[in-house]
Amino acid sequence: MKKDPQTGKVNAKSEKEAEAILQAEDQYPEIKNARRPDLKKGEPNIDFKTDKGWVDVKTPEPSTHRTLAQQAQDIADKSKLYDPDVKVLVNLNSIPEAERAGGVLGSQMLLEREDWRAIRLANGDFSGGKLSGSGFANCRFESCNFSNTELLSANLRQCQFLNCQFINADLRGLTAERCDFSDSDFARADLTDTVLRGCLLANCVLDWSWLVRTDLRFANLNGVRMESARLLRTKLYNENRFLFAVPHKITAQEIDVSPDGDGSRLTGKDALERLQLKTA
Repeated sequence: MKKDPQTGKVNAKSEKEAEAILQAEDQYPEIKNARRPDLKKGEPNIDFKTDKGWVDVKTPEPSTHRTLAQQAQDIADKSKLYDPDVKVLVNLNSIPEAERAGGVLGSQMLLEREDWRAIRLANGDFSGGKLSGSGFANCRFESCNFSNTELLSANLRQCQFLNCQFINADLRGLTAERCDFSDSDFARADLTDTVLRGCLLANCVLDWSWLVRTDLRFANLNGVRMESARLLRTKLYNENRFLFAVPHKITAQEIDVSPDGDGSRLTGKDALERLQLKTA
């Protein structure tokens, strides 16, 4: 496992790769029974073969020229060039713990083409980035900046985006499943056709945002702000009531309060008043 498949010998790089893949087998269910490729049989020169495809290990190093967050983004961009059955395992064991605390948290990240898995990132800056069509699963982002970022048709599963900025972000068609966006700022963001059903949006700012056909059914709206937001055919059915202030100025037309979101029950601004426990 520790031998470099090209030389048949152990070196510092191949040893780190072996340590990383063994750790990954404990952390990721999709990485099992890893082995080195058999180059003599024509297998590709990718670090490891597993039961469910190939895994290439990347190890960022401390650098004065490229921050850890920048190196992680570089690796993510390159991962899009791999074939669909190749995952990229980002090994962070070479990064001092103190430096990780200001950037990526934890010891590994797993990238699968445009999918981000089990990433822990604090204070990362993705502003102006192009992440449309990307997938995020079991990730945790704290105080990260996604302002002016394109996340069209992105898919988020069981992720946390805590105290993050999505100001003026393009989130059209994004789907979030069991996600927590607490204390995040979506001011002026475009959430047209975005699905946030059942998500936690506590204390989120949605001022001046576009909520056109946005699915907010069963979402936790405690403390949410929607001043001057545009709600058109927004799906707002919820059996619970929340503490938030109904906006003084808002555009609210044909709000869908039907449980199935089928447009069978449409109303206006009073849809928000129905969800309000009392004015915060």
